[in-house]
Amino acid sequence: MDNPIGAHLVGSVPLVSSEDVFDTVGGTLGSHLRRLPDGETGERSGWIGFQHDMLEKHPAVTLNPEGRTVPIRDLAGGISRENNLFVLNPEIPHEEIDFRPLGYRDAALDSYRVFATKRDENVIPEHVRFQVSLPTPFATGLLYFHPTSQVAFIERMEAALLAELAEICEHIPGEDLAIQWDCCQEILLLESYFPDDWAYDVKTLSPTLGRLGDAVPRDVELGYHLCYGSPVDAPLVRQHDLGVAVGLANDIQRALERPLTFIHLPVSDSSAGTEFFAPLSELTLDESVEVYLGLLHPKDPGDDPRRIADASRFLPRFGVATECGWGRKQPETVPEILALHARAFHG
Repeated sequence: MDNPIGAHLVGSVPLVSSEDVFDTVGGTLGSHLRRLPDGETGERSGWIGFQHDMLEKHPAVTLNPEGRTVPIRDLAGGISRENNLFVLNPEIPHEEIDFRPLGYRDAALDSYRVFATKRDENVIPEHVRFQVSLPTPFATGLLYFHPTSQVAFIERMEAALLAELAEICEHIPGEDLAIQWDCCQEILLLESYFPDDWAYDVKTLSPTLGRLGDAVPRDVELGYHLCYGSPVDAPLVRQHDLGVAVGLANDIQRALERPLTFIHLPVSDSSAGTEFFAPLSELTLDESVEVYLGLLHPKDPGDDPRRIADASRFLPRFGVATECGWGRKQPETVPEILALHARAFHG
């Protein structure tokens, strides 16, 4: 493969503010980016952790009466935390439940104002769009809710997310905006990570993801980030190859009525060999879709060229990224991670 088509940032960057992110990333990597997130700083630095705090205080939500929790296990079998499981309050009709404000609308509008200023100052190149990364309703639904409430909660959370999405798209010009839906719990469900009674019908995953995508106006770019989780800066499930991610990517494409702009596929195993990438030959995405492979590994940078070469055997044209966001890394690692991306283009 010649140089990658570009670099992609999943979302989180361990810096203090969106201004810090735009200054640091825009000047270093801006020429290789087509879109730039705000770093998900502040309360969003733990991805959806702040949503748990919101739900805990919501009048329509209560702890499940049996006191059940679910441990979040890592690859070694250790427990990073145990999630208390919520249920919906049976005394409140489900159709009346509104989980807004979620915080994503306000964060996006605040960060876009900074983005526009930095672009005017030539810190961010003119061609770069502002990327807003949003969790799907499966994120909080499958991670925080008891199986008896998952379906009803996911329905109401979808309504809340789509309402905030509509306001984001109303206030930010379409030609400046890219929306990325983050898909982690979907992958974990497909990989049988959750307990056996998480009997959520996987057949509903792609229709819902397609519905979320179709809600994005056509002048706004649309993408998806597929993920194996990283609560302790490591995946929650051993990824044997790209088969599950490729299958979900193909399902998303089929479910969409509008064009898909980009998709990010994780490569969570830094030792991934040639066969790991073989499922890429089964991608059925439209030729216009930008595919970004999360094969840059800060802990194993010397093998990045080999992973790029192995992937190129099955997919001749793609961009590069890390497997997930950087929010759980230390701030001092950011310059080296950015240099890692730049080296993919310049050697």
